Amino acid sequence: MTGRTLVLLLVVCVAAGAAWALTGQQDTLTTQTPDTARAELDAKVAAIFTRSCATAGCHSGEHPKMMLDLSAAAVPASLVGVAAKQAGDLELIDPADPAKSYLLMKLNGGKGMKGKKMPLKGAPLTAEELAAVSAWVAWFAGAMPDTAAAPLQAPQIKITPGGKEKKK
Repeated sequence: MTGRTLVLLLVVCVAAGAAWALTGQQDTLTTQTPDTARAELDAKVAAIFTRSCATAGCHSGEHPKMMLDLSAAAVPASLVGVAAKQAGDLELIDPADPAKSYLLMKLNGGKGMKGKKMPLKGAPLTAEELAAVSAWVAWFAGAMPDTAAAPLQAPQIKITPGGKEKKK
């Protein structure tokens, strides 16, 4: 198994775990359609960004930091396929390889990131919030499962300070 395949598999596991947490289902995701699950995930991520990122003096308003508007009206267009200002060789959300998305680096910290871990103000994102954003990023690459007829187990993934994910 190549490293890229393994990373994509881990992203799918994180995405499945976030979907599991969002639906409140412990056994399956059969009670939701992909469109419903996606709408709920979009709403959850919008709420996370609104509370933690799209605040006055940060990523909203007339002159957002790094010219990155994370207000609900601007997302996802301001992220998907957009070059990162701090790391032009990476995209904020890379739909071809979600694990290389600079947005995730900035939220998780670690290798390859320039500047400081986000958000700068307020509390850092919780593990659940990070899982939701990771699942949302993975969905742009089509990595989010669209059916879940089989029982779903929450993944045991730990993000290390080096920016790598380890499966427990």
